[in-house]
Amino acid sequence: MTGSHIVGSDTDEGVLNGKSIFIAAGFPRNGAGYSVKPFEITNATVSASRATLRHGGDLIVSYHPTLTPLIMSVGDDFLPGRPENRRPFVHVYQSELYRRDPTEEERHYIEKGVGEMHWIPAADANGETGQLNRFKVKMAMLRNRPVAGILIGGDEEVFKEGDDFCDATLFRSFCEGRPLYPLGATGGATETFLDRVLEGSEELGWSYKTLETADLRRPNYPVLMHRIIRDIVTVF
Repeated sequence: MTGSHIVGSDTDEGVLNGKSIFIAAGFPRNGAGYSVKPFEITNATVSASRATLRHGGDLIVSYHPTLTPLIMSVGDDFLPGRPENRRPFVHVYQSELYRRDPTEEERHYIEKGVGEMHWIPAADANGETGQLNRFKVKMAMLRNRPVAGILIGGDEEVFKEGDDFCDATLFRSFCEGRPLYPLGATGGATETFLDRVLEGSEELGWSYKTLETADLRRPNYPVLMHRIIRDIVTVF
C-alpha cells in the first residue's frame, strides 16, 4: 500500500486490512476548565469509528459507560461484512479494578462478535496508585503499536502538559513514527493539545501527508476522517 492510493470509493473499503486505530475519547468533567462539547464528541466518535471500520480496521478504546456502547453499536453495522476470523473488531480495555458484569446492551454486542472486553490485572495495592493502573491499561492498548491514534474531547487523561501518563504522551512515546490526530473541534483537553501543537510548544512526532495540522480544527468529521484515513495509509 502506498500513499498515492486514494481512499473513498467502495473498492477501498479494506484499505486498513485489519490494522488497529487507537481512539481516546471522553467527556471533560464539569469544572475541569475545558470547553465541554458533548455533541461534537459524540459525532466525532461515531465518525472516527465508522471510518475505521468501513475501511477494514479494528478499534482499540478504553471503556467509557456512554461511548463504549455507542462505538459497539456502530460496529454492529459492519458485522455482516466481517469474516469470522476477523471478529471481534472493537477491543475495549479496562482495569480489573473496575471489573463488573457487562450491561445487557454490551453483552448483546459481545455475544454477536462485535466487541471484546480486555480486563487488565490491577496494580498491586501496596502503595501503587490509580495512575499506575491507568498506565497498565494504556500499555496493554498500545502493546501492538496501533497504526494511528485519534484524540477526541477528554480531560487530563487525554492530555496534560508534563504528564507522562496521558494518552497523547504515551502514544507518542510507545508508537513512535505513527500519526496522532487530535480533533480540536471536540473541545476538552484535545483542543488544548492541538492549540499547543499549532503554537509550537508540543510536537506531534509526525508530518501529515494529506492534510494540514490546522485542518484538525474542522468539525465536518466525515470529511475530516476521509482525509485522515488517506493520511494513515501512508504509514504502511
